[in-house]
Amino acid sequence: MMKKLNSKGQGALEYLLIIGGVVLVAVVVVALLIGMSSENTENSKQQSKEFIASTDVALPSTILSVVCKEKAGNDEYVVKWNATHKEGYEYTVLFDDKPIIFLPDHSGFELTPADNPIVFTIADYDTSQGSNPIVSECSSIGSQTISIKTTNTENDTTSVSNRVFIKSQQLVGSSLAFNLEANNLTIGLYPDITVGGSYQFVVYANNVPRQTEGVEFNTIVDQFDSPYNLSCSEYGLNKLCDFLREANDNEQIVNKIEIIDLDQSNAVISTIINVGIIAPPK
Repeated sequence: MMKKLNSKGQGALEYLLIIGGVVLVAVVVVALLIGMSSENTENSKQQSKEFIASTDVALPSTILSVVCKEKAGNDEYVVKWNATHKEGYEYTVLFDDKPIIFLPDHSGFELTPADNPIVFTIADYDTSQGSNPIVSECSSIGSQTISIKTTNTENDTTSVSNRVFIKSQQLVGSSLAFNLEANNLTIGLYPDITVGGSYQFVVYANNVPRQTEGVEFNTIVDQFDSPYNLSCSEYGLNKLCDFLREANDNEQIVNKIEIIDLDQSNAVISTIINVGIIAPPK
């Protein structure tokens, strides 16, 4: 009898051990599956981040115009552009595909979309940097181009804008032509106005000066390069056009027109001697 009980007890114990082993294996398997699932989730997240980063490549900016303006002592480059802006974007001006390394006190050193137009001279870049390109004077400009490299610093991707040939603007004297019939002006300023401000025109007809009111040139300078083709009414130049119209009606000679910078102690920044009035045929 005792032998049978021992046999049954031993069988029950073996049964329990088998069940325990199965449960243990199940627990281990579940734990492994959870661990693998968690690892796969992390891998998926990482792969997703890497994929998004790889597709978020830097987008190119666009250059609108590049003019080299002759100025006494130091010629000036004026680059008008549309920046493609995103968080983490940086911009570099390229002269013939070589980056210009500007001096730390120049806006081009840490260029932003707000720096428009980009204005620089030969004195603004670091000549001690051996890799800096040779930026020429206007008179030496041939087929050189300006472009802008955009860098996405978050994934180190880059993109280069369109390349625009540099247009040399020779210092040949300022001029103004007033079309009576079209009521518009063509004003060529050499040197040109780089930054728009408030300006006043003084018209000398038969050597008698007449002053206009202040004219804001911000919009004009931002949109165009000299020579400016301007409607008298659209840009607040009615008084200037009226003076020229009256001079023509009274058969007066327009000797010159002075442009005064009201933001710079009323300094005369340009004197236009070549003044023409275009009248409709009689």
